[in-house]
Amino acid sequence: MESEPNPQTMASDRASMSAFWEMVDAILGGAETMRAAGPIYLPKFENETTKDYEERRKTAPFTNIYADISRDLSAKPFSKQLVVGEGASQNIAGKIDDGKRSDGFVDNVDGRGNNLHVFAADSYKAGIDYGLDWILVDYPKATTDRALTQAEEVQRGLRPYWVHVRAKRVLAAYSDFVNGKEILVHVRLDETTTVRQDFEEKTFERVRVIDRLPIRGLDDVVTGYEPATWTIYEKQKVANSDREQWVAIEEGTYTIGVIPLVPFIPGDRIGTSFAVRPPLKDIAYAQVEEFQQESNLKAIKNLTAFPMLVGEGVQASDENGTKIVVPVGPRAVLLPGTNASGENATFKFIEPAATSLTFLEESLAKHRKQMRELGMQPLTETNITVITSANVSRKAGSVSESWAIKFQDMLEQCFVLTSMWLKEAPSAEALVHTDFTVDLDGASQLDSLLKAQAQGVLSKETVQSEFKRRGVVSDEFDPAVEKKRLEQDQLSAVPAIDPVTGLPVQPLTRPQKV
Repeated sequence: MESEPNPQTMASDRASMSAFWEMVDAILGGAETMRAAGPIYLPKFENETTKDYEERRKTAPFTNIYADISRDLSAKPFSKQLVVGEGASQNIAGKIDDGKRSDGFVDNVDGRGNNLHVFAADSYKAGIDYGLDWILVDYPKATTDRALTQAEEVQRGLRPYWVHVRAKRVLAAYSDFVNGKEILVHVRLDETTTVRQDFEEKTFERVRVIDRLPIRGLDDVVTGYEPATWTIYEKQKVANSDREQWVAIEEGTYTIGVIPLVPFIPGDRIGTSFAVRPPLKDIAYAQVEEFQQESNLKAIKNLTAFPMLVGEGVQASDENGTKIVVPVGPRAVLLPGTNASGENATFKFIEPAATSLTFLEESLAKHRKQMRELGMQPLTETNITVITSANVSRKAGSVSESWAIKFQDMLEQCFVLTSMWLKEAPSAEALVHTDFTVDLDGASQLDSLLKAQAQGVLSKETVQSEFKRRGVVSDEFDPAVEKKRLEQDQLSAVPAIDPVTGLPVQPLTRPQKV
């Protein structure tokens, strides 16, 4: 008997990423999740008892350098407010009436009150950590069988919204090239959900399947694809049986025709699949190594920190053959007595050499330094050409800047889909901060700019624009307004002239007491 189709089946490229994504989840979860993973990331020593290993595992220290590096790199594009360009429509950017600005789509992109800056920062960090992230540009399903007019949609408060889809939720994604452009043709999303039922909760396993059926021409050649449709499947028990099956519980059509899902891939994509090389992959593996070294160092410290008591010529058991337990500690008194030969027994302490501790501590410190250096590499200046979806080449000053440029391109693709839902021409340009090179060594650069102006190499206006670029002055800084202020300051600094004497009028001063 053939097995029934299972929409929960993972594509091979998705399955190949599972182990790495689980490792990143454990690292970002901190000491608790790394310890819970057990021998996956903290191997058991040879001949180590289960009891000793469990004690070592439960108390293993964990210094999360990866999380620091990831957080710092992910924050770079958002050190300045993420906004849209001036050409964005009123639906996207909001509008101004009587001097008051009303909210637009960018003020609540996900329907949960998160603005564009907050929503995008979450997606960008996920892409840096996992190497892949997705945004679904969805639209509420109409409650009527007929298509609503735009006025009816506005009246009902229907609007597009963005959904952050973690890479782990995308069970499968397949694409094809049509007229030189890559499009998604089949996607399966894990939409398992937990709902409240009275005072309890119930979890439903669900998968959303999004399809575009091929249009075939002569010789069965694919010439295009039908508009996108979606179906939600739910795993349900078959009546009077222990067997389960997937049942379609809801379906519909994306009226904009395409699959409104956009990937963000900061790292390298492997071929045309959606398997990727995450940008921080080496640092993630180095973090696991750090965890193991730090745990080993603590274990060896425990073994070498306490001296061992040795009894020479001391009977191990009494006259009845009972094993003698020797107390150790400041409140204990040892009476060695004599051995069988009549010689005095002795006690002494021996302490293991701690030279290995120095080696391990130095090795751990060196490893942590190397991790920090790896984390700085994406910020170092280089020369990278980034190709966007519009086939426009852009230069990036560093690897991290190339990530931000790719992210900006992804956001603009999302705005195109949003405009399609709004039935208007695409207009929004995402203004993502990508100029990271000015953030490094800022003090020396400012000094060089001032010297260049003093030597006549650069104009005052150029230096002012560079100061604005580096965040020394606010984004509202206006060179024309500043010029008027400087002229006013100069006028107020010139003393008034006495018309009779022709001499500068000295400011009045209070007489000094003698």
